[in-house]
This record gives sequence, C-alpha cells and structure tokens, in this order.
Amino acid sequence: MNIAKNKIDGGAQKKCFIITPVGLEGSDIRIETNGIIEAVIKPVLETEYKIIAAHLSIDSVLITKEIIQSIYDSDLVIANLSGSNPNVMYELSLAHALRKPVVHIIKDGEKPPFDISAQRYISYTNNMIGVVQLKEQLKIFVDSVMREGCNISNPITDTIDNISVKSSERSLSLDDGLNMISQRLSNIEKIIYRSSKYRNIDEFNANSFSEKKYQEFVDFLSDHSMSIESLLNNRENTVQLSDMLGISMSRLHQYIQQYLNSAKRI
Repeated sequence: MNIAKNKIDGGAQKKCFIITPVGLEGSDIRIETNGIIEAVIKPVLETEYKIIAAHLSIDSVLITKEIIQSIYDSDLVIANLSGSNPNVMYELSLAHALRKPVVHIIKDGEKPPFDISAQRYISYTNNMIGVVQLKEQLKIFVDSVMREGCNISNPITDTIDNISVKSSERSLSLDDGLNMISQRLSNIEKIIYRSSKYRNIDEFNANSFSEKKYQEFVDFLSDHSMSIESLLNNRENTVQLSDMLGISMSRLHQYIQQYLNSAKRI
C-alpha cells in the first residue's frame, strides 16, 4: 500500500477511528490495546491517516457523543472484537450502518459474535511475532476495503439493501397496476365518445335507453373519471382507489348492459 501518496481534499489527512476495548488504566486490556495502536496501527497507517482512539484522543464528559461523531467523520474504521466488549459492538453497529470501511481484528483463539461471524477478520497473537504478522495483514485488509468501488457488505447494509430491492419491486408492480387503470379510464372515455352519436333518443322506442338514463351514465363516468384520476396522482391511498375503480367497473357494466338491451329493441 502506498501510504505516502494517498491523500484527499488537496492533501488533507484521512481519519481512521479505532473501536477497541479499553479497560482501566494499567490493566492488561489497556496495555494490549495501546500496544496494538503504537506497534501496529500507527506504523502502518499514520502517514496517511490521523489515528483516533477514544481513550487517547477524546477528553470530554460527552464521550459517547464524541465517539459517534468520530465514527461518522472517519474514512476507515479498525474494530478490535477481542472479548466481545458491549461498547465495541455498539460502536461497530454504527460503523456498519454508516457503511464505513471496517477492518475487524480479534485475538487468536477467540471467535466473533454470531451476528458478525461471516465478516472477514484478522486473528492476531499478542507477542512480537504477532506484531509483524498483524502489520502485514493489516496492510492487505486496508488496501482491500479502501479500494475504489469496493462494495461495503455487513449484516446491516445487506439487510437494508434487500429491503430496498423488495420495495423497488413493489413500486414496479404498483406502476404496472396504475398503467392498467389508466388504460381502463382511456377505454371509458372512448365508450363515452362513441356513445355520443346516440344522443338523439328518438332513435329508440319507448322501452329504450332514456335520455335521463344516458345523461346519468355520462355524469357518473365523468365524475368517477376525475375522482380516479385524482387518486392516481396520490399513490398512497390505493385502497380507496381500488374501491373507486371497482364501483366504476360495476356501474359501467350495468349501464352498458342496459344500453345493449335497449339497442336490440330498435
């Protein structure tokens, strides 16, 4: 990885946020965490990235807010899953939801929680040879997740993308349905137009389709056509649209049947 040349925004340094268990000052967890940062992460990334870790960089009573902001602003996230620390999992879920490029690492002999067990991760040993191996693997993994066009995949993004696809499919089906309804409305207009030549009711006998009935037919279709057109422009109320269309088709069928019966008697 060419650490020196890869800058953004005219030379501005990228940000790498480290999600990690911390522990109390002087504890084994704190010593191991600081060792990974100082011996592995900084030597590999600090010429390209500003390395940010909450316990080293953030001095505020609003530490949770600062962490969330730092994850949001980060270009890269490194998450140490060792010990399945609850705070780590909370911060990792945010990074996943924000589609941040994440490199997962975990202490050798441990397994990540089931929900993220399918994610790629680096196992490391907490000794000198482990430092060398982790540095080599970290370079490879960072290059992989940061390459242009890399697809960010994790349980959260995969689920959201799946929901989006299904929503798109539903929208497509709705569009097809509305197109069909529009076609039916067009057919209704054609029926009204063709029927206009029969406005001279004298052509029919006393039992024929009356002028009053004809006008009722035309008025009904005109009113319903406008109502349905209005509902077509507001796709949210599909139930009302369906009901209105059902009434239209039923009444249309009734009127046409009466019209045909009258025409046969001419």
